Amino acid sequence: MNTNLQTKRDSYLFLAVAILFLLVRLLVISSYPLIDPSEGRYAEISREMVATGDDGATGDWIVPHLDPDLPFWGKPPLYFWLAALCIKVFGLNEFSVRLPSFLFLCSSLLIMYFGAAGVFGSVIRARAALILTSTGLFYVLSGLTLVDSAFCFAVTVALTSLFLQRYWCWGILFAFGITLSLLAKGFLAILILVPAACCWEFFAQAHTRVKTYSLLKLFAYIALGIAASVPWHILAEFHTPGFLSYYIIGEHFRRFTEPGWVSMYGSAHIEPYGFIWLFLGLSLLPWALLFPSGIIRSWQKKKLSNLNLNCEPIPLQIIAFLLVWALLIPIIFTFSSGTMIPYLLPSLPAWSILLSLFIERYLDLSPKKVVYLSSVVPAGFVLAALFILPLVGARRSEAWIKSGLVAEDDRLTYIERLPYSAQFYSDGEATNLKGLTTNIIEERLDDLVSDIYVVEKKNTKDVTLLENNPSLKKILDNPKNIVFKESPKNAP
Repeated sequence: MNTNLQTKRDSYLFLAVAILFLLVRLLVISSYPLIDPSEGRYAEISREMVATGDDGATGDWIVPHLDPDLPFWGKPPLYFWLAALCIKVFGLNEFSVRLPSFLFLCSSLLIMYFGAAGVFGSVIRARAALILTSTGLFYVLSGLTLVDSAFCFAVTVALTSLFLQRYWCWGILFAFGITLSLLAKGFLAILILVPAACCWEFFAQAHTRVKTYSLLKLFAYIALGIAASVPWHILAEFHTPGFLSYYIIGEHFRRFTEPGWVSMYGSAHIEPYGFIWLFLGLSLLPWALLFPSGIIRSWQKKKLSNLNLNCEPIPLQIIAFLLVWALLIPIIFTFSSGTMIPYLLPSLPAWSILLSLFIERYLDLSPKKVVYLSSVVPAGFVLAALFILPLVGARRSEAWIKSGLVAEDDRLTYIERLPYSAQFYSDGEATNLKGLTTNIIEERLDDLVSDIYVVEKKNTKDVTLLENNPSLKKILDNPKNIVFKESPKNAP
């Protein structure tokens, strides 16, 4: 068969399968409820941006809020802006707050594929696109409400622009990517983008004077990108004084340097030092399983810098740049106990290209084998989304609120703790009550509002108090909560 024709067929096959997997992911994006705490928190922040009315909602598009009295200084607003727009277009539901992740990660994939067109052949890029789509971390997070998807998009915009330096607009794209990164995740962007870009420029120019000029130009674009993000930081400080102090010192230093640091919104995740590397292996499944055999075979062949693509050597600059992009995040978080697996998301485009190169040069997997391997995560996740995640949601979500048990005029009250997803699903109507007593119940029964009480099963004292009240009827008993409602005879 003609080599060019086979190349086109392989490329089309990889791209078609990747598109199919993404469409399937989109179809199941609303098949399971929002999971507390992270998804519920970010969904509620997005709802607060667009909510207006008598419930005290903020409608604040400058500083994200968890409730009208509590600004959320933990993350910049980029993801929440898009999620709020989706709520305006598609309504208040899981699809609206998860769609931004899908759009950000699909855009990252497209940017990686088209941005690298001048560096890699179509088969390498198409295979990398399929690998990226079917990695465990990418596929799962493409339908969850998490801000790391916005960061992945921004980092991909910035670093892929370096492949486009033959075009005049590359610097603007790079600066734009830096601005988006700062508005998506914060100053962590600088620790990732600046070293990777400097690595590219250092290897890109052989002549010292040209190299110096290129680095100066690069830092000018970095300064431009940072400067473009400054207005939001200033507005946020004026809007909610104290923001900059907490945001810079707390979220960017103490979170990663103090084990068990307690933020305004709860304790940071604590993992052993170096645990990020285990997360990296898990995030790259099933493709990470190919690395051992690829590394062994690489020792038996030529040096990595002599990697061939369509009989053309790939410069060391490309390999070094991709390795820096892929390894910076795990290296940064090696010495931090406050790590989470979503932090690795921005490194996956680089890992996908490296894996595609490995397969091309050392493993020589047939296109059919690549497709078979790529189907493992999508198939497994679809089954999980249909049969397992709804069960998880029964314990870690308040999606039952939209089942029809709560009428429009009911007063929904959570005893002791108010989950974020309860605020979201009730459109801000759910309230919190601490220190429940018989007198409080009787006083509320005497007013003209029908009450619904939600109490966690572990709070046995409160459960007993509600069960013993003859005016309340149990209407729901799920794995997490028991729900009581004022009997119709006592309702207005």
